[in-house]
Amino acid sequence: MGTVSPPPVANGPASGEYLLEGNSGASLSLTKIEATTGAISAPTLASQTPADDASSYPGVVITPSNEYLYALYTSFTVVQGFKLTGPGLDLVTLAAAPYFPGPSAGPFNSMTMHPSGKFLYVIESPARIEEFRIDTATGNLASASVVTESADFRVAVIDPAGKFLFVNDLTGGRIYAYGIDSSSGAMSPVAGSPFTVPAGGQPILDVIDSVGRYLYAPLFNGGIAAFVVDSTSGTLTNVAGSPFPTAYVPSAVTISPSGKFLYVADFTDGAVGGFVIDRNTGALTAVPGAPFSAAHAPSNVAVDPTETFLYESSESDSVIYGFHVDPSTGSLSALTGSPFPSVPNPTNLMVFRIP
Repeated sequence: MGTVSPPPVANGPASGEYLLEGNSGASLSLTKIEATTGAISAPTLASQTPADDASSYPGVVITPSNEYLYALYTSFTVVQGFKLTGPGLDLVTLAAAPYFPGPSAGPFNSMTMHPSGKFLYVIESPARIEEFRIDTATGNLASASVVTESADFRVAVIDPAGKFLFVNDLTGGRIYAYGIDSSSGAMSPVAGSPFTVPAGGQPILDVIDSVGRYLYAPLFNGGIAAFVVDSTSGTLTNVAGSPFPTAYVPSAVTISPSGKFLYVADFTDGAVGGFVIDRNTGALTAVPGAPFSAAHAPSNVAVDPTETFLYESSESDSVIYGFHVDPSTGSLSALTGSPFPSVPNPTNLMVFRIP
């Protein structure tokens, strides 16, 4: 299901698709994606301001207006903030940045943004979710509310309607669910939460489809757990046949923008596994030809907003592998010139589009 992009921001960045790369270096780097071929050139620094995004979990978000970008600076446990400007695409550090978490905050794992662009949620170890409210006029962040549990939180996802937040409990083998107050952004537990992952699985992270119908969690010992999301209550129920088997250990996961395909990176040999999502049941079946050979020790995988290209990062080889996505079957074929140069030891990828 497609989405309508907001109009360009005055004096904003140039239109096009961009690939942003994070690692343990001094700052974020990016390259523009060639629209016809999917090729990418060597990345350049997007800003001199430190924001390392050194986790393989999601650590960069952009407001729906394409005006502000936030990135975890995990080395110093702060959130860095930028304004997206032109010509081209430059990240200008916000005057009030960086933003510090509230008292008792632990190391950062990941973050996610509310679809309204009003709230930002940071996942802190071991099991703390901190909400920051976003001033839409200035981009500044203000710590607002906190939820703390006895768990092992890693990654949070929010349904497209902005009603619910889900976060994985890795070692506890559970998914926690919270309702989100549309006015304040505050979180309250969903009835029945936390929800146990079947077969004693340990969810590495979680991802939700483009309409908020299904939630998927790759498991530490292999396989993918699948849940149906109740759009009214936020409760989770197992998809029949879950967890779906894999012949490898997933290390990263992404869902195509249309919600048709799910892709996982194999930490063992770097292959990309692909699955077709049954839109009626949520069940997964392998796409033709999967798995597809790619990176050694991959750290992340991402599909571009047009659902034409897929990229996988190799932390150990410092390259990005690129694939063309067959729109009918979801099968992958290597792009000409792949693998492409990257920042040293890339740990995170984000693909975004400026209209």
